Parts: sequence; C-alpha cells; structure tokens
Amino acid sequence: MDKTLILEELRKYKKFKTQTEFADFLEITPQSISKWYKRNTFNIDILTKFFPEVSTEWLLTGEGEMLKKKDAPISVSNINGDNIGCGHDNTINNSDVAIHALIEQIKVKDLQINKSQDQISIQQEQITKSQEQISKSQEQIDRLISLLEKK
Repeated sequence: MDKTLILEELRKYKKFKTQTEFADFLEITPQSISKWYKRNTFNIDILTKFFPEVSTEWLLTGEGEMLKKKDAPISVSNINGDNIGCGHDNTINNSDVAIHALIEQIKVKDLQINKSQDQISIQQEQITKSQEQISKSQEQIDRLISLLEKK
C-alpha cells in the first residue's frame, strides 16, 4: 500500500498547499513529514488524533470510504450475535462515540502488533539461518586449522 497517497489525500482534504503546512497542522516538524513521504510510512496515532473524522480502516488500508459516517447508529452484539445495544433503542448514541473511537484505536494497535509479530518471525528465521551459516563457517575454519597443523 502506498502511504504517500494516503498522506496526499489527507493534505488535499485539509487544503494544505505544502507539506510544511501539513506538518504544522500535525504538530510535527517538516523533516518528520518529509521522512514519512520518503519512507512510505506515517504515525497512525498522530493521524487519528488530528483526523478523527477519517476512517481508521482507510488510514491503514487505503480502502473504503475516507470519512466516517456521521450520526450513524452503531449496533452492538454479543458473541451469540444478539443485539444488546447500549441505550433504550439498542444503538450507541453520540455520547458513546468516544468508546467507539477507543475501540478503533485498539483495532489499530492490534494490527500494528500483528505486523510486528510477523516482522519478528521473519527476523527470527533470518537469525536461525545466520547461525547455521556461522556454524558451517566455523566447521570449515576448524578443518583448515587441522590441515595446517598436520603440515
């Protein structure tokens, strides 16, 4: 996924003409936003803080609608699929939007944790391969030393 496209969409959405204006809005340095563009990355926590109206899913994937739907009631179900709601009409009202935002942040953190775990697994595999190569190299060194000692 090209995160620079997401950054550009956010910049255009707020009508910032430059990356510096965008950085000022996000309360980060122009150098930081420049690094985001160059490295094709961004800080999801900063973006969700300054763009609460933007869908977290869209920020993470670039898919779906960019903006969250306003005043859309959210149905809450238990693990059996029964609609348990939060109010008398089984929907979450606007006063519960903060809870929904926290749930979105938890989902973001969960996705970040899963990505980190995948990266750790890859690095562990690389370490194992490197250890095997080191072991083989050490065996070769030992053989060479043995041959040199025989002469």
